Amino acid sequence: MEQDFKFPEPDREHEKPIDDLDRQSYTNWMRLSEDVRRQIVDHVKSKAPITMLNQWRNQHARGMKIGSDDVLFHMFIGMQIRNACRDILTDDDLPPVKYDDGNEYQNWDDFYFGMLQQLASETHE
Repeated sequence: MEQDFKFPEPDREHEKPIDDLDRQSYTNWMRLSEDVRRQIVDHVKSKAPITMLNQWRNQHARGMKIGSDDVLFHMFIGMQIRNACRDILTDDDLPPVKYDDGNEYQNWDDFYFGMLQQLASETHE
């Protein structure tokens, strides 16, 4: 199968440790059923080249925010990841997340780093 995701060379100089937003994303991610999480992780994994998966695993193992070595990650690779997640579960089907402003939103921005953490924590297959 041809891999869909493309990515620039990583730059560890820009890496950042896992932060509160990553932890919140993981908490949100865990609100989804195990079956849905498995489908999404498998789908994203099928689209990412092994070099990218290995980079994410390396960052996760070192306690670094996945993708923080790419200043455009959220807008470039992150968008591809969110769209791949939407192939399985649309934003409207996500549980709502309450923001500090009191509003509730349903979007993959609040979940996909949790998915990446699960994917990166799994062993090579």
